[in-house]
Amino acid sequence: MDEELQTGHSISRRTAIKILGAGSLAASGLGAGSLDAGAVGHPVAAPRTRAAANTPITNIIIVMFENHTFDNYFGAFPGANGIESAPAPDPLLSDIDHSHAHFLASFTPGGTQGFDHQAVVSYRESDVPILWNYARQFGLSDNFFTSAAANSTPNHIFMIAGQSGGIFDTDPHTLGCGSSGNALALSMAPDGTQYMQFPCVDINSIPQELSAAGISWCYYSGEGIWTAPKFISGLAGSPHVSSETARIITDVEDGHLSEVTWLCPFTEQSDHPANPVGAAQNLLATLVNATMNSTYWPHSAIFVTWDDWGGFFDHVTPPKVDAFGLGPRAPLLVISPFAKPGYISHEQGEFSSLAKFIEVNWNLPSLGTRDALASTSDLMDFFDFSQSPQPPFLQELIPTPVMLASPFHDAALMASALEPQTGGPSTTFTFAVVYLLSLSPDRSDVIIDGTHFPMVPSGTGNRNPSGTIYEYSTSLPAGTHTFSFAFSTGSQHEVMPFNRVPYTLQVLPFDVIDKTYIELPMIGVMQHFAFDFHSDSVQAPTVAEVQIDGIAHSMKPTTRPGRYQYSTPLTAGDHWYRFRVSDGTATGVYEGGLTNKIIPFVLASGRVSPPSGSSATRFQFAVTYTHALGMAPQSALVYVDDVPYQLTLQSGTFKAGAVFAAQITLPIGSQHHYYFLFTDGQSTSAEPTNISPYAGPIVT
Repeated sequence: MDEELQTGHSISRRTAIKILGAGSLAASGLGAGSLDAGAVGHPVAAPRTRAAANTPITNIIIVMFENHTFDNYFGAFPGANGIESAPAPDPLLSDIDHSHAHFLASFTPGGTQGFDHQAVVSYRESDVPILWNYARQFGLSDNFFTSAAANSTPNHIFMIAGQSGGIFDTDPHTLGCGSSGNALALSMAPDGTQYMQFPCVDINSIPQELSAAGISWCYYSGEGIWTAPKFISGLAGSPHVSSETARIITDVEDGHLSEVTWLCPFTEQSDHPANPVGAAQNLLATLVNATMNSTYWPHSAIFVTWDDWGGFFDHVTPPKVDAFGLGPRAPLLVISPFAKPGYISHEQGEFSSLAKFIEVNWNLPSLGTRDALASTSDLMDFFDFSQSPQPPFLQELIPTPVMLASPFHDAALMASALEPQTGGPSTTFTFAVVYLLSLSPDRSDVIIDGTHFPMVPSGTGNRNPSGTIYEYSTSLPAGTHTFSFAFSTGSQHEVMPFNRVPYTLQVLPFDVIDKTYIELPMIGVMQHFAFDFHSDSVQAPTVAEVQIDGIAHSMKPTTRPGRYQYSTPLTAGDHWYRFRVSDGTATGVYEGGLTNKIIPFVLASGRVSPPSGSSATRFQFAVTYTHALGMAPQSALVYVDDVPYQLTLQSGTFKAGAVFAAQITLPIGSQHHYYFLFTDGQSTSAEPTNISPYAGPIVT
């Protein structure tokens, strides 16, 4: 073993597979994209006799928008099972967290109390007229659910596979099977245990079955985290996946549409909050109009849905079919000449129903996942193939804003039109809006309680939406305030929110400063949830509690004046917490998800020494491994320039911290990089995780 340490042992990919075990292949970081094509996955068989459709439907288009519940869009739709909440501003101030942990915190007994303050809102028909017109003319489901009680990526995978291969979270740093080996996705086992794995899963899918049956398909997706085929080993790199989402329109018009098509639009047209709701509707109308004006319309079915709940309220508690879901309701529109006019379906459906409809339509084999459940509708109830086909129902596009936007995707500057969204008398509130035009505005105001205040440019956004951010900062007295933004450039004038539903801001008569901190993101370690309370009128809050994943815990005063704290260890996975604080006259709710996911073991202090040397230098790569249960790792690897090397134990204990190391010689160069990857058989951890690997030594 000492000799192994001195020389370092590079191991082959197949050897790494043997070390890790087949079940840990994905977790190892050796994604399917890095293996021989025949090593993993479900190879596409030569097409058998071309499958014939069982119905007049020979072209299916599935449009997956983003982040809205049924009540949020159709709460007041006549005849549907909906509840209408307060009017929603268009757009929202910011995106709302919609992770699984936040789902648990939101869908708790007590109606709307568990939801974010932005979440209990509904858009009116005047905000989403195109959607309501399609629902009146064709079909709408009020009993259609998201597949996973989580966010985007797992639900997109469910849409084409009836499962997600365990992936249960969305991380913009993961690119599916093409990810760096240190990219890991939060995942869930069938028993509900959360763990980390490489974001490339070996599962069957509808596109693979379509290829085997000789049926053409195409998956248009504008964002990597919504491109489900990239996360499935048998589909990664498929030529049937396109990032050119606008091409679907020309493919319809030119007669090049595949028999089965999925569309996941770019962010600007995806309906993802805090985008305005008009752009997605116009994209949908453009696609549907093009289809209705083409030769495809007489034998087409267009399914339109939204990929997750987006953090919004919905009054229906989703049924539980397994550890993954179901998740909250999402709207489903069915547009077809054979759709029953004005039909509202009450049958229980979910994203796997879209896969089931394709199976039934072409007599494909079941995936044997959610599509095999009797409770999963095949959506055939929407259709009457004996009726006179509905003629084209063309819609006009609606006006959309051109001047202003909410800065929800600009982490480098502001991530919301208001920061913070709750505060007290000592809080400085910053109001921000993105100005999209190149000409400087003649007027740039935020209107607070009816008074105009000039805003000033503060920088240029580096993500969607792109433009110049204008800001205004001030403190405000206790009470509820309203605000909006008004800009003018020449003859152009725009007010945001665009539907004239003003934003609201609650200023409390006391201050709460969040002091929560995670000492070590590992199970079994005591974590501390704490805040400082300051008030000029009372010495102590009448309510001081922290809700962790929807369960309330009373917080106790500490020896430090004004400090309240609750301490507890946490289970593996993601967690959401919020403080609820009252002084007897007003109550404040402060949202806050953990920045670190809790895991069974951690890697820390990854390093290489010396920092430079020659091609004869033995560089030592070392990392400290600590396991909550004192378990030895099943695999301990360092990847240097993407080549795996075995690490060996040097000192310490697994529970208190054990140093693993290897000595490796490297060729001349200055672009070396490295990361560490360990697995305990259940979960995987990397150092670093989901960011660029460490820069390696310079070799001269």
